[in-house]
Amino acid sequence: MVNAILIDMSTAFASADEERFDSNTEVLASGCHRWTGSLTPAGYGNFTYAGDKRLSAHRYAFWLKHGRLPAPPMILDHTCHNRWCVNPDHLEEVTYSVNYWRGAGPAAHREDPSKCRAGLHDWVEENLVLTNRGVTCRLCKNAAQRAAHARRTGKSIVD
Repeated sequence: MVNAILIDMSTAFASADEERFDSNTEVLASGCHRWTGSLTPAGYGNFTYAGDKRLSAHRYAFWLKHGRLPAPPMILDHTCHNRWCVNPDHLEEVTYSVNYWRGAGPAAHREDPSKCRAGLHDWVEENLVLTNRGVTCRLCKNAAQRAAHARRTGKSIVD
């Protein structure tokens, strides 16, 4: 059997929930099914089913079609790149890294993904640091801090 997260379908497939779900979708000429219900700040649809259970609308759509959700490490990728789309045919089970590299963020489109954003250093664990803005190159961050210190004080810091 496919490794999947199974959910009690006796509560999942209430016809009232399916009707309410369908009433919050709009089929577009592109084939996307626009979620017209509430959206998260990131642009994904919200759906409440079985009274008080919550799930992203696209995950509910996948669940309706396939009767399961992807199990870790698999996640759902919108092949249409529209977060509000709930067309299960536009959803593909992929790993997080595949989803990341297919994305629209700047890191996914670096000329050489094995190098840092500046292209100067290897993008390997010992060169990475977690900041409040995400993961960045430790060597570039340190160089930027040295340059800022030199501008403030007029003195450079020797490596």
